[in-house]
Amino acid sequence: MNRTIGTLARVRRLALDRAKRDLAAAHAAEAAALRMAEAAIDIIAAEAAFASAYVAAEGGDGGFAAWLPTARSRGEQARGAHGRSMAETERARACLADAGVALRLVEELAKRHAAARKAAVARDAQRALDEIGQLRARRGR
Repeated sequence: MNRTIGTLARVRRLALDRAKRDLAAAHAAEAAALRMAEAAIDIIAAEAAFASAYVAAEGGDGGFAAWLPTARSRGEQARGAHGRSMAETERARACLADAGVALRLVEELAKRHAAARKAAVARDAQRALDEIGQLRARRGR
C-alpha cells in the first residue's frame, strides 16, 4: 500500500510540474497575443495619422479607406486571439489548482497511512507485552 501511495504521489508531483509549465506557456502566449493586438491598434493609428497628413498635403486619401477594413479585420482577429489565449491561461490556472489539490490529498493520505502503520506497530508491541505479562502471571512471577 505504501509503494502505491508513493507512486501516486510521484505521478501527482509530475502532473503539478506539467501544470506549472502549461501555465507558464499560456502566460507567454497571452503576452504575445496582447502584443499583436496592441500592434494592430498602433498600426491603424499610425496609418490614420499618415492618411490625415496625406489628405492635408495632397488632397487624396492615399488608399487608406480601402486599407482600413482589412486592418480592422486583422485587429479583430488579434483581439480574438488574445481573448482565446486569456481563456487558455485561465484553464491552465484551474488545472494547476486541481493538480495542487490532488497532490495535497495524496500527501494527506500518505500521512494517514503512516499514522495507521505507526498505531498498528504500537498495538502489536502492546499486545506482545500483554502476552508476556500474562505468561509471567500464569507462572506465578
